[in-house]
Amino acid sequence: MENIAIDVSELEAPEPMRIILNALATLTKAQRLVVTHRKEPLPLYPKIIELGFTYEVAKNNELFTITIAHQA
Repeated sequence: MENIAIDVSELEAPEPMRIILNALATLTKAQRLVVTHRKEPLPLYPKIIELGFTYEVAKNNELFTITIAHQA
């Protein structure tokens, strides 16, 4: 599986949400989106599920890594 990495940790709302949703619109089933964010984007999670994706969250120091992929 190919990782597509984006870092939105320096952006102010609502830019991270816009960028992540735009990236998901072009994500193929052979790819997963790996997002680096300085905040846990709680409003994003219901949208991810609604669009047919799954996600995993990990916190590393002060940053969150959200890995998003198409549901199997």
